[in-house]
Amino acid sequence: MSWRIAWWVFAAIALGVVVAPQVLLSKQDGFARGGRLDMRKTFERLRCTEAVPLYGLAFSFGATNGTYLSYWIDHISQSGGLAGIQIKLIGPVLFVAFGVAGCLGLLTGDIAKKTGLRVLLFALFLSSATSLLLLAFMPQSWPGTLVSAALQGVCVMALSAVYSFWSEHLFPDIPSTNFTAVLMLYASGSVAAPPLAGLVSGALGLDITLALFGALSLASLLLVQRVEEI
Repeated sequence: MSWRIAWWVFAAIALGVVVAPQVLLSKQDGFARGGRLDMRKTFERLRCTEAVPLYGLAFSFGATNGTYLSYWIDHISQSGGLAGIQIKLIGPVLFVAFGVAGCLGLLTGDIAKKTGLRVLLFALFLSSATSLLLLAFMPQSWPGTLVSAALQGVCVMALSAVYSFWSEHLFPDIPSTNFTAVLMLYASGSVAAPPLAGLVSGALGLDITLALFGALSLASLLLVQRVEEI
């Protein structure tokens, strides 16, 4: 099947995901009669100081994760690939490690209750940095690339959960509105960072570029220190 057909199918599914909730939820009690949000007041509320670490960490991980997923296979391939496997199979194999490890994200809530939000975020952003540094400097190593993919998968799933319940804690009356803002910041980082990484890699190489984004994850630990416990 042509890749164009596959992408048209994906686009149709995405459109369905947008339209279906509008049709289904509009028929539910409470949605049809719900009042309109005062966007000016809502925006002012979302700008509260307590939410700054949440927004900063969302943008930061969007930037590092977007760069990771844009260049991980290219970097491994350009470095000579992995022993015993064809170049075209590197992506599928590492995505399996990425996805399987990501299932650990189901434990995020339980872990947060035991360790506290700050400790969990520290561990996740340290894991993100480790993932990028392993990819940067060990692209031909099976253990290095598998651990890198696994850590990145855990970070994606766990941070998605964290951003959700963190939003609910900060804004209990408008959690979905704040979560939408968080996702927009995450998406902004994912969109803005890969082209910048491409420009930097042209001068410094992909290994140094990925290492720099690993350093961004480490720098994000400064924001973690400002996180208030839930």
